[in-house]
Amino acid sequence: METQNHPKQKFSIPMHQMILFGILLIGISIGSYWVLQLELDHIFGSKVETISSVARLKSTRISEWYADENHDLQHLSQNNFLIELVQNYLTYNTNKSKQRLQQKLNQLSKEHNFCDIFVFSLNGTILASSGTLDGTLAIIEQEKVRIAIQQETKVTTDLFKHETPIGRKIFISFAFVLHDTIGNVLAGVVTRLDPAQFLYPIIETLPLPSRTAESFIFRVENDTIVYLSNLRHRANTALNLRLPVSHLELPASQAIRGKLGPTLSVDYRGIDVLSYAAKVESTPWYLITKVDMKEVLEERFRVAFIVFGFSLLLLILSFLAAWFIRNRREKTMYRDLYWKEKELLQNQELYKITMDSLEEGIIVTDLKANVQYMNRSASVLTGWGITEALGKKVNEVYSVIIEDTGEKQDKIFENVVVKGTLKEMDNHTLLLYHKDGNTLPVMNTGAPVFDVGGELTGIVVAFQDETQSKQQKRLLMESEAFTRSVLSSLTDHIMVVDNTGTIISSNENINQFGLLFCSNTLENITLSSNFFDDCKKAINQGNPIAKDVLEGIFNVLDGRKDSFQIEYLFQTHNNQKWFNLRVNPLVGDKNKIVLAHEDITDRKLAEEARLELLNRLNLISQNIPGMLYQYKLLPDETSYFPWSSDGIKKLYGVEAKEVLLDATPVFNAIYPADKERVFTSVRESAIKLTVWQETFRVNLPNGETIWVSGQSIPQKLGDGSVLWHGVLLDITSSKLSEDELFRKDQLLHSIVETQKELIIRFLPDTTLTFVNMAFCTLFGKSEKELIGSKFIDLVPESEVEYE
Repeated sequence: METQNHPKQKFSIPMHQMILFGILLIGISIGSYWVLQLELDHIFGSKVETISSVARLKSTRISEWYADENHDLQHLSQNNFLIELVQNYLTYNTNKSKQRLQQKLNQLSKEHNFCDIFVFSLNGTILASSGTLDGTLAIIEQEKVRIAIQQETKVTTDLFKHETPIGRKIFISFAFVLHDTIGNVLAGVVTRLDPAQFLYPIIETLPLPSRTAESFIFRVENDTIVYLSNLRHRANTALNLRLPVSHLELPASQAIRGKLGPTLSVDYRGIDVLSYAAKVESTPWYLITKVDMKEVLEERFRVAFIVFGFSLLLLILSFLAAWFIRNRREKTMYRDLYWKEKELLQNQELYKITMDSLEEGIIVTDLKANVQYMNRSASVLTGWGITEALGKKVNEVYSVIIEDTGEKQDKIFENVVVKGTLKEMDNHTLLLYHKDGNTLPVMNTGAPVFDVGGELTGIVVAFQDETQSKQQKRLLMESEAFTRSVLSSLTDHIMVVDNTGTIISSNENINQFGLLFCSNTLENITLSSNFFDDCKKAINQGNPIAKDVLEGIFNVLDGRKDSFQIEYLFQTHNNQKWFNLRVNPLVGDKNKIVLAHEDITDRKLAEEARLELLNRLNLISQNIPGMLYQYKLLPDETSYFPWSSDGIKKLYGVEAKEVLLDATPVFNAIYPADKERVFTSVRESAIKLTVWQETFRVNLPNGETIWVSGQSIPQKLGDGSVLWHGVLLDITSSKLSEDELFRKDQLLHSIVETQKELIIRFLPDTTLTFVNMAFCTLFGKSEKELIGSKFIDLVPESEVEYE
């Protein structure tokens, strides 16, 4: 095999791509510069915000610290115990009073973290101190004490240096006065604090890492800036470093002139800094937080390098992407063509599989009515092979006649093409001739076929086997006939009405239905007549039952009620009958209702007879001190009284209707101590089916307690429940008589037992029936031994006299 060598193609970029690449280069450059500026501005703004937040935070904390100290002084000046100790010392001037005052000062010094606390007399003499240092006052403290005493107010020394045994230290002191109970100045007090414990940590601590950032406070003395705290870049500057206000480049000098907030300035080292100045509220101090510009710019240089590197990388990647896109474009084009051809083949195969999976037969023709396509179902239904049918006339392959008339349908193509719309071609069943001569019922539809340009290219015929559908229709008709026969066998009058009132179905008894509640004469009702119109006619005649029925039907149709039922009396010339009308929605169709009309005359007569019997029983029970009743216990242990006479009100304080469904009100009235015994006896009677007999107490609603005695006979029912028929009587009177008799007997017995005389009772044959204790003691026998024996046997023979 020969191989052909192709010349190697040179890499070249078309002009329009070079222009696009140039535009991209310019866009990247402009975008990089814009991003760099935004990032640099963000960095600078972030630094400004950082030192501003730090300065504001420190200024606020210092101001709060200063205010807290003044607040503590206010409390100390009103400390009654301290005032009392100072007054005692000034009055008695004893070692004990001084010792107690010093103990109190030591306590206050520890509580408030004072370095020392002094108490002065009005002439400036130190009366006592906590003694933590040397116990001496600086000159400025002495001056502030005099001012505090003279003006009777609180004053502060500001930060100052004072010599102590451990060297010169910086302090800040507060002076105030104490008043006696009548408001006169009693003494002066000076509290001394070490700023290194509270103030300087607030100033010198930085919340963010930085190589050059620092904070400091200062005050102005005449034309001099006095640095009150130590600096990060210069040692021992607190109260030692002083610079003239005339150095306008200093941030402190700018702050004194009112330029507070962020500024670009030069610090005490002569280095450019970004600073933030703030006035510390309630103090004579200013606070400066600053950072070297060199540190700020370092971050900007790093960001600029990153942006430049990213832009360069983006340019390189853009160039490589352009080359890669051009190199891949041709490969992509051929690959797309390959996949589109493959997709087309797959769609054709999918179309074929889909059409062959349909149960409907599909035939497609051209403009000459020649078969161009036929799916597998069409081949099976017609008996023509798919290849065999291609090119044949559609009427030859799909040959049908009307089942009812036998008329041949040979103008399928013409009917579809002329009308040009998708339609069901026949509203009746067709018979399709199979190639083998057999026929089967089918239903078909047809539609024109258009190309993408809207031109007619042929028609499509879809048809399906109706054999199973016809069989289902036959079964449905048989089912309807069976249902109708069942309904006709019912004694009830049944009919189905739609939401317009039209009667759409009924059993044969509809001829006897009539509007028995609507008219004084029987009227025949037929299918398709309007039941609502008949009801309205009866309403116009003044029949109130028809109005209730119509209203109930509309409530069921509208869904306001699940069902409706009414019983009514129908009076004829010869007799009267009772009927029950039930209305329910038709299952599966909320727009239709089922009306069932039942003759309940026999039931009504039975109920009337039962009510008559119950009334007689009530009349009988009114003549007895109790009640007659029926009590039913169900298998689930629930119970109720199906019937009870009016006497239940007297025995239990409840009405008969209250226990028709639940017997709980009756059992709740039983005396608590007797309730379990009654429950047990009822269960035992239910199990053994023995006569129930019990005597127990009942608590009436008026607070009265009565005695009740009951007896009833149980009857086992088919559902497993037990029904008792019985009577309950009020025996309170007899029970109270028995109790009174027993009480009197017990009283008499106790009297006899206490007598020393011999007391006995015996029968004519001398058989003993009662003996007292004195008799038992005399004969040395117990009462049990003596009762029943004969008295004559206890007497010696020599003492017996016979007549």
